[in-house]
Amino acid sequence: MTDCEKSFERILTVLPLRLSQVLAALPLQIRRDTYEIRLRREKPLLLTGAYGICFPYGQGCFSKISYDKTPVVTAQEMQEIFYRLCEGSVYAHQQQLNEGYLTYGGYRVGVAGTAVHEGAAIKSVREITSLNLRLTKELPEAGKKIADKIFAHGLCSAVLFGAPMTGKTTVLCSLASILSSEPYFYRTVLADEREELSGARGVNLDILRSYRKEEAIERATRALSPQLIICDELGNEGECESLLKSINNGVRFLVSVHCADKQEFLHRRLCRRLVSSECFAWFVQLSGVGEAPVFYHGEELLYEMARSHADFSGSGRNREVLSFQADSSYRPA
Repeated sequence: MTDCEKSFERILTVLPLRLSQVLAALPLQIRRDTYEIRLRREKPLLLTGAYGICFPYGQGCFSKISYDKTPVVTAQEMQEIFYRLCEGSVYAHQQQLNEGYLTYGGYRVGVAGTAVHEGAAIKSVREITSLNLRLTKELPEAGKKIADKIFAHGLCSAVLFGAPMTGKTTVLCSLASILSSEPYFYRTVLADEREELSGARGVNLDILRSYRKEEAIERATRALSPQLIICDELGNEGECESLLKSINNGVRFLVSVHCADKQEFLHRRLCRRLVSSECFAWFVQLSGVGEAPVFYHGEELLYEMARSHADFSGSGRNREVLSFQADSSYRPA
């Protein structure tokens, strides 16, 4: 049984028997190609995957359109599933829930409900109405291809980017295992803020779980003497600042960001800052399972930013003075 199948089977253990039996009976290829199991209170059970969406029903049947035989998730079932995912302690997961998710066995579960505020902060979440169970997938070849390409001449920093569901987290997990093992053996620290990367295995790997990225980066740099720090979903200026500070101390980074394509990447302020720092040798675009990664050298993106400087600085909401000067002699191959 592959890790994909094990992931699917494990998620079934938190579902009521009525729902798990329907999913367990699905054809093997559907189970392998499923990315998410979406549960919504008083709405039909729905799966998303490489096939698009499907509505399972009966014994191994499914439809690509909403079907009246698809089981509807009841309010009581939603509550049961939620408590199982919390492993009996909602309080222990309160911080995650306040941020819209929880982690179960290394899988991220998106949570929607009603926020309870205390001043400006979210104190808790009640009346859970949606649960999105994201399944881990194996992309060992993508991880190996990226490692062979960007680390062929030694350790460097790199950024993975792509739209949601393109495998960024899975590839990072694979790279953590590869780069901390033979033949690389880099002293690697994995900043696993949401406990989604803990499946990584490596001889020379340390994992910091549930720390905020800024905290993980600071502690790793001070105490663990890493050559490489890996973290998922870089999302704000504070995280970027911590990262750039540690790079100046000699640490290299492998990080991911959400951006659908190169154009969106070059229009995001945080991403432009990563490029203009000139600290990242490679930027790798992921497009999903089965799609080859696209590699951009840091100098190539730096040149493109310089070339489009007038657009960034002269158009209203994108007005910003870029803090770099590109080498005018550089032309991308």
